[in-house]
Amino acid sequence: MDELLRRLREKQENENLTLQEMAQRIGVTAACLCMIYRRQRSPGRKFLSGVLVAYPDLRECILRALRADVDKNGSQRIPTVDGEY
Repeated sequence: MDELLRRLREKQENENLTLQEMAQRIGVTAACLCMIYRRQRSPGRKFLSGVLVAYPDLRECILRALRADVDKNGSQRIPTVDGEY
């Protein structure tokens, strides 16, 4: 998840977006985005789907983050872009 958050912050800085503007682009509140950045809250489906819609180029990064999280928890498997596990 660290890579995803780092790349999202880079996009925010490169596009000169405020926290509020980035949150609106993703579809979450500024407070939610702030807590995710500070790792006080885990990114949920709404956050991840919003990032995917706003920044489709981060798709692989999102999938890697989800796979790493699932590997840690051992709960389920996430397919790759090609549908493979």
